[in-house]
Amino acid sequence: MRKTLILVACLLAVTSTAQALSWSDFDRLVGEWHGTGTQSGYTLTVTQNWERVWGGKFLRLTTHMVAIGEDGTEEIRENVGYMSFDNDRLSFVFRQFFSAGYVAAFDVLVENGGAVLDFGPREAESAGRIQARMNIEFTGNDTYVQNIDLANPREDFVTKQTLTMKR
Repeated sequence: MRKTLILVACLLAVTSTAQALSWSDFDRLVGEWHGTGTQSGYTLTVTQNWERVWGGKFLRLTTHMVAIGEDGTEEIRENVGYMSFDNDRLSFVFRQFFSAGYVAAFDVLVENGGAVLDFGPREAESAGRIQARMNIEFTGNDTYVQNIDLANPREDFVTKQTLTMKR
């Protein structure tokens, strides 16, 4: 009986945490954003578009980025990501597909009353065992700073990309 009560208490705790994290926590992302940033010797000009798709069951991010290297070379980088609710784990998941050929998946947490969105590492494909995490911190109603951190196995995360975005 005691084990059953503990199990029920744990399930209620998980359920209440999941209910606190809802689609409305991501409403402020929806729209087109423009910004600049840096990434490992490149200057970036970025457009991001966050939109609800497929009947509101997914939040899609499309990113178009122009990266200019220190030597003046220009690269076009694009990616698309989809956020969904994982009913099995009772959590939001974000999967991002990069034009460079790899995929990263993140568990999404909302912190500081929605001012910070943490995308913790979940898994990656074709990334050479490198883990990625992403963080979005709103600095105003229509501005945010996005950081992408990478880590090799058994090493600390290092910020590799910082974007400053404005609606």
